[in-house]
Amino acid sequence: MGSALLVMGIAGGALIPLLYGTLKDKLQLPQWLSFILCTLPCYIYIYYYSVRGYQKAARRQAVNPLPSSCGSSIPNENQLLSVCS
Repeated sequence: MGSALLVMGIAGGALIPLLYGTLKDKLQLPQWLSFILCTLPCYIYIYYYSVRGYQKAARRQAVNPLPSSCGSSIPNENQLLSVCS
């Protein structure tokens, strides 16, 4: 989930270019200021995810590493080989 937000933040999709155009054209902001206002939140999120965000996802996965269909939380050989199918 975090990686998808990182990709959207970097690539911009349809929101960042729209925001950039609005800031530059309609609000008459200089190009450098519009660029900073659009990219700074993206890089702040990247920093947050690199420092703390990934740890929350790792903790959630460590608590329940197997899907609930596998039964117990300690896998046996068959579960590891069959990927809980």
